[in-house]
Amino acid sequence: MEEELEEPTLPVAGDVCLAIMNRYGRSSAAQHRHLCATAAAMRSLLEEEQLPLTPPSYFAAAIDSLIHNYSELDAVSISALSAFLSVLLPSLPARSLPPGRASDAAFALIGFLRVPPENLMCSALVRSMVGSLGFLISCIDSEDWVAIRRGFNLLLEFAVDKRPKVRRCAQVCIEKNLKYFEKSVIKEKASKAVLSSFNGCLHLACDMNALVIENGSASKGVTCPEHLEVLHMLSAVKALVPVLSRKVIKKILSSVCMFLGPRFSMITRHIHSLIEVIFKHSGNENISSEADEIVHNLSSYVTSIEKKPIDTVMSAMTLLKSALDKLHALDPSTWSKNLPLVFNHIAGFLNSEANISSHAANILKEIISCHIDRSTFLVSGIQLLNDNINNSEANSLISICSALENMLGAWNIIPDEHTLAVISDLFLKLGECAHLFMKGIVLKLSKWAVDLNDDVPGKEHLQKCIGSAVIALGPEKMLLLLPITLHSENLTCSNPWLIPILKKYVIGASLQFFMEHVVPLAKSLKKACSEAQKSPKLLELQSSVQGLWGLLPAFCNYTTDTSKSIKSVSAV
Repeated sequence: MEEELEEPTLPVAGDVCLAIMNRYGRSSAAQHRHLCATAAAMRSLLEEEQLPLTPPSYFAAAIDSLIHNYSELDAVSISALSAFLSVLLPSLPARSLPPGRASDAAFALIGFLRVPPENLMCSALVRSMVGSLGFLISCIDSEDWVAIRRGFNLLLEFAVDKRPKVRRCAQVCIEKNLKYFEKSVIKEKASKAVLSSFNGCLHLACDMNALVIENGSASKGVTCPEHLEVLHMLSAVKALVPVLSRKVIKKILSSVCMFLGPRFSMITRHIHSLIEVIFKHSGNENISSEADEIVHNLSSYVTSIEKKPIDTVMSAMTLLKSALDKLHALDPSTWSKNLPLVFNHIAGFLNSEANISSHAANILKEIISCHIDRSTFLVSGIQLLNDNINNSEANSLISICSALENMLGAWNIIPDEHTLAVISDLFLKLGECAHLFMKGIVLKLSKWAVDLNDDVPGKEHLQKCIGSAVIALGPEKMLLLLPITLHSENLTCSNPWLIPILKKYVIGASLQFFMEHVVPLAKSLKKACSEAQKSPKLLELQSSVQGLWGLLPAFCNYTTDTSKSIKSVSAV
């Protein structure tokens, strides 16, 4: 394993040599002594040439010395020069070298990096040289692609280097150069150079995508250098997406779509990560033709029965939501078609293990927040009921609610908190139009509420979910679905469990409704109590009577008809 000298970092202002001497001059460490000697030598060269002792002058002297005297330098001297450049590079002002001089230095440095003496070319030196090349490119005339092209293409080669620090340095340099080209005509040419390097890896990516994964590992040959270069290229492109041209981003997205499918492969994580960044940094127009295909392919991945890592399923769910966001803005009809598919596929994971169930619930709540429009679905639902027409928005919501209702039907116990949280959010988002779409869900929830006691796990989450239904539907519609009535034949009251939930969650209701429906019911139950003096049902009836009268404060909470009903309430 090659040894590298520790590369010091320090803020430099003014004379670089003086800054290094002040920091390391008293150090006994060998690498610091060599660094100080190198800095002193560079200063002597500048003084002989009567050049200013500025970072750009030191940089030019160091590059010239390294390129022209390389054959005479030993490994220690080369490493010291590398460390010197590492100190120097962060202090170089942008475009502080004349374009012509920068172009000549870049040309010489390219030749140096193309044919390096293997016995002396340590990773630290290569990284310093790559960083220097990146800086030189930024000093060349931004309209001169001929002068820039060779150096830029060489940076792209180092962006997939096997040495992590070299690779990362090259990627940072490319990113800075693309930002430098932002307002230049060569921005598109530089982006196309990135695309060309990316396309050069596609055939190998196809091979990697076809490798069979067994027990979490790919078949033989997975670690060959060519495959690693593909992964490095995908990582590099991911880092560069924010600064690439729109046309190139669109072509990259079109290419990676072919790697989406029902199977997990060596590149699945990288592809998901790349698409996520493209979604984040690209305009809707860049994915207009691919969004529907992405939804289809990601859906096949999350619903496939083939074994796959949980983290990739979770990332696919996140991407499905992002693709749906894009479709919403691009193509409402395609969005409407895909909304229930995406929602229902993700909802299928609500009864999975805790981490994936929580992730699925969070995504579904985001979909409800961003894609369920109460006013739109209220109009659509009414049209569907009255005219029996094929309304896509209403049909989408019917499909979603049916899937949730079927899911509830499959539970033998109270659903977990994640499922109930999603249903609660849907109730609250739909508001009053929930009665058009979620009646069945209310009835399903009520079957668990009937036998609730303090020891039942999930009681609090179930009551909160039903409370959300009370807020959305209002007490009038809620009591139509789940009436509280007296059965005189056996002196029992139906749905008494609903009374404490109403007390906690009723808001903005009608006092008139309380007077015309709740008060008569309380009186009839009170009368039944006198007939049940010796019945074991007496305590239950008395509790219900107290609970019904106890609803008055809730019905007074932001009531809708105070002025009309206050006299009748006072008379009670």
